[in-house]
Amino acid sequence: MQRNQNKMLKKNTKLKWLILLLLIVIIALLAAILLNMFGGYEESTMMTSSTSSIQDNSNSSTHKKNTSNSTENHFENSSPYSVSFTGITNYQGSYGIHDFTLNHSSDGVKVSYKAAHSSETQSASLVTIDIPTKLLKVNEHSVVKNVKVNTELKLADVTNAATKNFFYPFNGNDTRVYAYYMNNGNIALAFQPKNGESQYQVIEFEPNSSMTTATKESEADNSKLQEETQIQSLIYTRLVTARDAAIEHQNKQVAEGGSPNDVQSAMSAVFAESNTLKMEYPQYSDYIEDSVHQLGY
Repeated sequence: MQRNQNKMLKKNTKLKWLILLLLIVIIALLAAILLNMFGGYEESTMMTSSTSSIQDNSNSSTHKKNTSNSTENHFENSSPYSVSFTGITNYQGSYGIHDFTLNHSSDGVKVSYKAAHSSETQSASLVTIDIPTKLLKVNEHSVVKNVKVNTELKLADVTNAATKNFFYPFNGNDTRVYAYYMNNGNIALAFQPKNGESQYQVIEFEPNSSMTTATKESEADNSKLQEETQIQSLIYTRLVTARDAAIEHQNKQVAEGGSPNDVQSAMSAVFAESNTLKMEYPQYSDYIEDSVHQLGY
């Protein structure tokens, strides 16, 4: 009987330990699950906060960039109809019986004309001024239209800026002058009409073809002269190099105890190089001969 009781006690003790171990495992599992849940929530919250912060910074940066672009565009387009007198310096145009010329330089714009049956030339020195966009009604080759301008021309602040009768065909000394680009790209000057007329009188100025041709011919001549100078310099340099190389070779031969006659002489080297140059540049044969004579051969 006592033996059976001892066995029962041992079994009960083992069962208690098993139940305790099982409880510990269950508690550990629950703790791990809860920790994982709270940790995931905190990480999610941090990621959401970080994403929100990035988006806020991105939106702020985009806003600043858009604001900057808007400001730049505002300044770039503040005078979208302005005329820049650069590049070609001589233009020609006509108004009635008057033949006009327009020349520009760093000092400003000079407009002049001479009537068909008159030897007297009328001229005015003008400077350009940027103005707020202004709407003008103009008569452009008998076509009345509205144009927008940002460039006004006024008399330069110099003595005798305009001859006495320069503005006579228009509104006298009260004439206002504006500039704009026509649809074909040419520059137009709009002169204020006489009292009682509402349409500004337009003179279309085209590049002076004769001046343009002369300029191109001059540039071509300068380019050709520059090319000739470069080739002549190359020819002379090659002749001198051939002479110096031969002299150096002879000196080396003598230094080594040999005879300078055993190697090519400077004169032979120059003549050989001149023959090669004549084949490469036959049009410069005379210059090659002259260069050889200048070297003393």
